Amino acid sequence: MRAGDAARRPGRGGAGAAVELACLLYAAGMLWLGLLAIGPALLTPMRAVVVLSGSMQPTVRAGDVVLFAPAAGRDLLPGQVILFPDPSRPQRLLTHRVEEVLSGGSYRTRGDANDAADSTPVRGEDVAGVARLLVPLAGLPALWARTGQLAPLTVWAAATVGLASGAGLTRSARRSQRPGAKGAIWSLPVGADPAPPDGSP
Repeated sequence: MRAGDAARRPGRGGAGAAVELACLLYAAGMLWLGLLAIGPALLTPMRAVVVLSGSMQPTVRAGDVVLFAPAAGRDLLPGQVILFPDPSRPQRLLTHRVEEVLSGGSYRTRGDANDAADSTPVRGEDVAGVARLLVPLAGLPALWARTGQLAPLTVWAAATVGLASGAGLTRSARRSQRPGAKGAIWSLPVGADPAPPDGSP
């Protein structure tokens, strides 16, 4: 082994360890966010919703995931964040805060970032959930995909694939540097002349 090779190996090993650590931290962070955002919804009746607009800023931002518990039979209070169908587009759900409890069991709502309250009160039977947990940023990839933001989605996907590939290459390099990993082990009869690996005379 040349002295130059020995001098360079520690640097490569340190860089490889840093890459592998970055990959592990990224994977752990993504797994933790995924578990927070999806785990309760899989194990309980809670519902995970990706916020698509900034009407609840700064408390809830676009790309956050909010977990909602069922609202059936609950007496809601001002200040609680609820999920309900948009009166103008019933197929879309809104995440706004209860501003006032009205007579007859309906609620006046408003987004934290909006100057005025919502024009249509929300009936109690239309409340689809009450917010219980906020997971910041966990829904950003879904937000980018839903809103056609291809640039950040592409960068995120490339970074994820790149880190995964980097971790795999680092592990492969470390395995190849283990003692006995290079070359093949030959077993020859005593007194036999070893043939070259390429079979040439």
